[in-house]
Amino acid sequence: MFTPLKKTLLLVGDVIFLYLSLYLALAIRYTTIPGQELWDKHFLPFTLIFLVWVITFFIYDLYRLQLATRRATFYKNAFQAF
Repeated sequence: MFTPLKKTLLLVGDVIFLYLSLYLALAIRYTTIPGQELWDKHFLPFTLIFLVWVITFFIYDLYRLQLATRRATFYKNAFQAF
């Protein structure tokens, strides 16, 4: 029912949104489009933070797609993860 492709797409989507959020946060903070130097300065530290977040999501089974069908359990796990 739930294929590994769907799980992979979910993970890739999360990573894309994490980096997009970083880009937007830098743009808002510095009120300009972030240049390569600014991006490079923040890329590695936030990559480490994002890695911790993704591992936390795995620990709390947020990538287990069957869990998403049981909303109460999913929201409980998501709240604990955050």
